[in-house]
Amino acid sequence: MNLKQISDQENESEVKLYPKRGIALVRGVGVYVYDTDGKKYLDFMTNIGVNILGYSNPGITQAISKQLETLPSTHQTFYSEARAELLKELTTILPENLSRVILTNTGAESVEVSLKLAMTATGKSGFIAVNDAYHGKSLGSLSVTASELYKKDFMAFMDKDVVHVPFNDIEAVKKSITDNTAAVIVEPILGEAGVILPEDNYLSELKELCKSNGVLLIFDEVQSAIRTGSFLASEQYGVVPDIACFSKSFSYGITFGFVATTKEVGNKMTKGGHGSTFGGNPTACVAATEVIRQIKKEDLFAHVKSMGEYFLSELKKLQHPLIVKVKGKGLMLGIELSEKTTPYVKKMQDAGLIACLSSTDTIRFLSPINVNKKEIDEALVIIRKVFAQQ
Repeated sequence: MNLKQISDQENESEVKLYPKRGIALVRGVGVYVYDTDGKKYLDFMTNIGVNILGYSNPGITQAISKQLETLPSTHQTFYSEARAELLKELTTILPENLSRVILTNTGAESVEVSLKLAMTATGKSGFIAVNDAYHGKSLGSLSVTASELYKKDFMAFMDKDVVHVPFNDIEAVKKSITDNTAAVIVEPILGEAGVILPEDNYLSELKELCKSNGVLLIFDEVQSAIRTGSFLASEQYGVVPDIACFSKSFSYGITFGFVATTKEVGNKMTKGGHGSTFGGNPTACVAATEVIRQIKKEDLFAHVKSMGEYFLSELKKLQHPLIVKVKGKGLMLGIELSEKTTPYVKKMQDAGLIACLSSTDTIRFLSPINVNKKEIDEALVIIRKVFAQQ
């Protein structure tokens, strides 16, 4: 099918939930994707952080193919070797106290599970969340997402017992805690809000505040995990939460997610307290297992640090009156502008670099973590040209 045939069919049949980018992607190799006309693009969006090891990775492809031929899916009421292997691998990367896991399908579902865990463990229903945070678009995850844009049509169905406070503001959290507060939920690094980093002591002070008040701490690591240079971004700040949510980058594009929590919290969840038909299916499990193994085998976190520092330092050299700030950690980086970024993202795409938006004022780069210096330099050439044109 050509682009017109594809776009006509989608426009005719789909409920219009997303603004389209004007191209149809048909294949990917390494850090590149190709459209229906054969045009090649550097993919520094990776499905908003999903394809952490790029495309056409032989080891992962073989693992998935073998599982598809053997047993693609089985319900969690049956034991599974693929699931057991994944859980064994997770014990090697998770903090020791996060020893209980619930397997899910998506980041939004992982957030839903984290809220359920907090409520069942504490017997309370109140939550404190962060302004501008993004936790997903299901009703439960929307309740702790601050943006009115996403939730205004669904307010009548959502729990009102959620308080939103500014990011990096410990005093605001302290004032908002009540006898009914079950948990505080926060992204260690705000992704959709503009790639905003926590202040040096914010996460550690948040942990101490929650502990002293008998409140659980939930970290939404759906976007920040892996690509910032460690399996949990919060590890780099020396903080371990009571509950952590994951998805996106762990399974090479196969639908997958999980929640990790403490034994104490996990044991409070009743049987049937959550269910997920496709959660923990063998195909997703072997993909995630192979992703983790490759990251460890190839020492990719050292690579993330090196390439991230290089990319960030080069972006900071950009001279343009619209550039307010360059920011980020590892290979989760952004350029904040003083005006809307959509036209600049479009120009980059036209020139062969796919990036994504973060809020309305930040261009976000989420490259595969095995990107090399040559490929980053190729992206920098395009970025410099786009800003030189203004």
